[in-house]
Amino acid sequence: MTYGGYLLRHPLFWSLLCGLAVGAASATATRRPRSSRRSVPAASRNWAMVWLALSVAVVAAAAGMIAPAEPAIAHPIAPAVAAVGLSVAFSGLRFPRSAGVPVLLLLGSFAFFGALLVRDFTPVRTQGVPARVTVLAVRESGLTLEVLRDAPDAVAQPAVVSVPDRVLRAELDLLDVPDALFLLGSGRFVRYLGPAGDAPVEAPIVQAAVDRGVVRLERVRPEVSRVNVHRTYSLLVEPTGAPRFSVE
Repeated sequence: MTYGGYLLRHPLFWSLLCGLAVGAASATATRRPRSSRRSVPAASRNWAMVWLALSVAVVAAAAGMIAPAEPAIAHPIAPAVAAVGLSVAFSGLRFPRSAGVPVLLLLGSFAFFGALLVRDFTPVRTQGVPARVTVLAVRESGLTLEVLRDAPDAVAQPAVVSVPDRVLRAELDLLDVPDALFLLGSGRFVRYLGPAGDAPVEAPIVQAAVDRGVVRLERVRPEVSRVNVHRTYSLLVEPTGAPRFSVE
């Protein structure tokens, strides 16, 4: 899933968008049209922008109830996020020279670094299945597996791998980001490293966020000690709790 797709499924994104739209409407409504011969048309344009912004707010509020797995109204900090969006948009548009540019830079920086932070991970808003593993053969020397991954940069084609062990394992990186930093990608994200545990080269933005305590990165290794040939095992990851294998 792309960063944009992640945002569209996050309830706080719609809360922020609703607050931004209401703030834009408030700033436009309280701004005086420039005094000129075209003052009446300018006032009409202002009110047209007000109604357009309010329409966006209504659409964002409705989408926040439909698009995410969890409705925006049920999220505990949704009102606070909407209030922040309102104040940011109002100050940025009402005082464009002093606050507008810093606001744009701040929002742009959050979106840019958020996309970099989660680009190798898959969000887990409800139960996720980052991989399905089918046991093709069980030998004394180990297992032959067919692995079908679900990752942002992976083509949905199965890969056949061999592991020198008769225990089915998986290695995962779990990235947990606080909800207050949802523009950086809040909630739980998973990165499947494979049954042999491929060690990726960590992106600098991820390592910097972990070192400063902004996010938490944990490597986990769920396993199944007894497997049956020609059975498919789904790797289940929950928003909370430990990942586990489940027989399909």
